[in-house]
Amino acid sequence: MARPCHDRCSSKGRTWTPHSGTEALRPGKLAGTPAPPAATPVVFHSAVLTYLPADGREVFSETMRRMPGHWISNEAPHVLPTVQARLPRPALPGRAVFALALDEQPVAFSGPHGQSLDWF
Repeated sequence: MARPCHDRCSSKGRTWTPHSGTEALRPGKLAGTPAPPAATPVVFHSAVLTYLPADGREVFSETMRRMPGHWISNEAPHVLPTVQARLPRPALPGRAVFALALDEQPVAFSGPHGQSLDWF
């Protein structure tokens, strides 16, 4: 199902077809490239999941939980409810921050553009 691009999208007025993007994420392969047998796959993303609808984020999260290796996310706290629920303290009010997490365990607050890092 195609729908208009998000307001912040650089392709305003265009349409896109949402998909989970997870069909290429399967054990032993990332984006269709075989992983060497001794490799530890790591998936990192920053400020992208907010552009998926909530159900798409959950499909992505479920896929990452099943994957071998590690998942490093850097998103606004509300984007991944499992990460938000595990934060050891709230973010300072009036300050834009992301929650940096390893395998859904928060490890730091970070500035949205990498300008700060506050380890827990």
